Amino acid sequence: MAASGYLDHLWRKVRYSGLTRLVVDGCAWLGVSVMPLYVFREGLGLLGENDFDAQLAGFSVEHLGPEAMGELAALPGRNGQESKYRGRLEAGNRCVGVRRDGELVGFTWFNLERCTFRGYGFPLGPGQAYLFDAYTRVGFRGHGVAALVRTAAYRDLAALGRTELYSVSYILNTPSLKFKRKLNAEIVELGVFVELFRRWRFSKRLRQYSAWRSAE
Repeated sequence: MAASGYLDHLWRKVRYSGLTRLVVDGCAWLGVSVMPLYVFREGLGLLGENDFDAQLAGFSVEHLGPEAMGELAALPGRNGQESKYRGRLEAGNRCVGVRRDGELVGFTWFNLERCTFRGYGFPLGPGQAYLFDAYTRVGFRGHGVAALVRTAAYRDLAALGRTELYSVSYILNTPSLKFKRKLNAEIVELGVFVELFRRWRFSKRLRQYSAWRSAE
C-alpha cells in the first residue's frame, strides 16, 4: 500500500472508530485481544411509531437464497466469499434483503437456534432469534436503509413467532452502536471476550441489566 493510501486508511480508522480502537487493534496484531461487548435486545416493540410501509415505498423485501449469495458476496466490502454465505444458509441461518430497482442495497442475517457471535455464543429458546451482519450498500448509507432492512427482518421474525430478538456489538464498534441507538435497542448485558496469541480464549459476563436467556 502506498504511503498516501496507508495514511488515508489510518484516517478512516480514527474517524470512524477512534484512537482507542486503533490501540486495541494494535494489541490484537500483537496477539492480545480484549474486546468488551454489549448484548442488545431489539425488535418492533422498541421502535415506537414507525410508518414502515411508507418508508419502504420504492423498495422490495425478499429472502435471499443460495442463488443470491454470489450477488451478496460481490457487494463492496464483502470480499467475494460466496462459499461463506452459502455455508451460513446450509447451517440454518436466514438472510433478509432489500432491493431498489432490482439492485440489492442492504441485508441482515438471523439465526433461530443460537447466538453465534465470536467468543460469546449462547443458545436461543422459543420466541427468540439472533440478528447479525447488517449491511447497507455504499451510496444508500445515511438514509435509513439499514433500519428498513432490520425492520423487515423484525416483521419476518414476528411472523415466525420470534419477538425476543438479540444482537451483539463490540463497545468500540462506533458505527454498530450508532445503528443500535437508531433502532432503540436496549442493552441487556455487558461482557468481554479475550483471546491470547490465538490459542487461549475465554469470555465472561460482567454485568446483566435485565432477566433474559430463557433457554438457559
